[in-house]
Amino acid sequence: MERLKISDGNSLEGLKKQVCSNCGRKRMYFCYNCKIYMPGVEQLVPRLELPFHIDIIKHPQEKNSKSTALHCLLLAPSSTTLYESSNVPDYNLPNYEHENTVLVVYSENASSVYDFVKKRGPVRRFVFLDSTWFQIGGLKLLPQLQNLPAVTLRSYKTKYWRPQRGMTDYHLATIEAIYYALREAFEASSTRKYDGCFDDILFWFFIFRSKVDEALLKGEGRNAL
Repeated sequence: MERLKISDGNSLEGLKKQVCSNCGRKRMYFCYNCKIYMPGVEQLVPRLELPFHIDIIKHPQEKNSKSTALHCLLLAPSSTTLYESSNVPDYNLPNYEHENTVLVVYSENASSVYDFVKKRGPVRRFVFLDSTWFQIGGLKLLPQLQNLPAVTLRSYKTKYWRPQRGMTDYHLATIEAIYYALREAFEASSTRKYDGCFDDILFWFFIFRSKVDEALLKGEGRNAL
């Protein structure tokens, strides 16, 4: 990952935990169960309007506290929809095909984002599966997804600090996959050079990464930027 243009997070320093008005639990920046910011935090962080819609399907056993998918919903709320696996829309319907909806997965049969755009035109909606790598097979079998064209990303090294046992450094966290999909789709469909316009989608990812002990990052092979 080259140097990113991510908004400064210094204004978050010194904040204290507050009680979530919805569930009553104490949280620092946002309530990951209720998916809302704590009072006063939203004004201190970036907000993005994406040229693509992001649909995220969450595995029922994926812990909210560990899910990076929530970062996308918080930072780009008007462009993001988060679904539980029990409430997934039927992507087999024609309207999803007409708006060029794609499922982002690792698959030998999937085309690259670049090839899809060149053959079918710009992607309008991305669908991501939010789970551990060991659980993702079950989500891929959902009947609502079976007619979706699949695209796969180029290889990127993760910066995630919670590696899954048996997985390589090329297995990305959900928010990293979202970021790279946005970039690849932009670069495939635009004549303009990428200028960092999506980098802030990683704002919370790097805020939390900055709080991880440096020795742990090095020990897990997750080098700092």
